[in-house]
Amino acid sequence: MVLTAVATVVGFRSDEARLDREQAGLADNAAAVITRTFEASGARLEDVATGVGVDGATGGEDFARLARPVLSENAITAVALARKVSHADRPAYERSRGRPIFSDEPRGTVRAPSRVEYYVIDRATQLRPRFRLGLDTRLLPDAGKTAMEAIRTGRAKVTSPTALSNDGGIGLVAYVPVFSTGKKKVPRLLKDRFAVLTGFTIGLYEAKGLAAAVKAALPAGSDVKLMDGDMVLGRTGGRLEDPITRRISLAGRTWAL
Repeated sequence: MVLTAVATVVGFRSDEARLDREQAGLADNAAAVITRTFEASGARLEDVATGVGVDGATGGEDFARLARPVLSENAITAVALARKVSHADRPAYERSRGRPIFSDEPRGTVRAPSRVEYYVIDRATQLRPRFRLGLDTRLLPDAGKTAMEAIRTGRAKVTSPTALSNDGGIGLVAYVPVFSTGKKKVPRLLKDRFAVLTGFTIGLYEAKGLAAAVKAALPAGSDVKLMDGDMVLGRTGGRLEDPITRRISLAGRTWAL
């Protein structure tokens, strides 16, 4: 009886260790999926910025041709070009587009206040209407800090989570600088980069799509929860039982999965 009991305990612990290894493997796989998704979509968004900068491809069809390959329900669902417009050029720009430059305020949509320059949504290709033409993106949540880091690194950087006004979901906005020099001839000094900056390509990640992309790569019955600090970005299923957490640093943000 003693030998049998020992064998049972050892067997149970062995099964428990195997399950722990399997769960750890699933968590590692989930982290790898979201990392690949972000890196691939970020690289495609950077390709759009390079194409716009080198070719001057800012016409509606030209931009759509560059932007369409970026779109995915499980990653970036909207791509826009935010063009830099100086205050001196604002009247001519607004006349040429037939619309004012505006900003979203708590009290509603208003004409953007005067500033030295604006970064205006000029073109947009999207699966759902997220970016409105004419919006001054400088007033979007966390825009200034994220845009500055994108200029400094020349890479896609992502804002903190923000509520999507259309449906109450959570989104993250990625910024990639557009330089008139193209990617290979970007000046080394930050002040020189500002001189050749013509705007940004902007991509919107919908958090629920990111969570769905991870779940689709896991075995049936698996669920995930993606968090940025204390905020739940996206989740599948209900309460997680005995979850395993992985921390992921991507595009200037750190998440818990």
